Amino acid sequence: MQIIQFLAIQIAIPLGLVALLHFKIGKYPQPLPIEENKRKGIWETLILLALSVIVTIMIIFSGFIEKMAEYPIKLEVKYEEKASRLEALIIRWLYAIVLGIVLGIWGAFAVLAMIGQWIVILVNGARNRGLHDFVTKYFTFYTKCYGYMYLLTDERPPIGGW
Repeated sequence: MQIIQFLAIQIAIPLGLVALLHFKIGKYPQPLPIEENKRKGIWETLILLALSVIVTIMIIFSGFIEKMAEYPIKLEVKYEEKASRLEALIIRWLYAIVLGIVLGIWGAFAVLAMIGQWIVILVNGARNRGLHDFVTKYFTFYTKCYGYMYLLTDERPPIGGW
């Protein structure tokens, strides 16, 4: 069943993108043939969109979303109606540059830690707690930073705070 869900996702997303591209610019991406007849092109677009919707419905009703609730990593974001204009206009962009530098450096070390964790799992058959905690702290900070940069909150993530 999981293979079917995986294949459905792999089919739905490209079908939807091709259909939207075809509808928007009137032709397929290069690997597919370009159709000169506009009526036929509209029907092809509608068929691709219908297939994309059918596959998406299959994903929804196959229990895929319910199984995601059992996944060991959870993320909750509180909705805040009030937002600061000054924060969104000026401060957020300057702070995002600093966050990008910190995330880039820390991310490089996190990749090394993940490679180290992979080697430890291959050799010992168990995870190293220190490497696990390091990558978890990076992932937590990364999520907070992108939540701030994607305008989900006005609360700035503290640099070095996790």
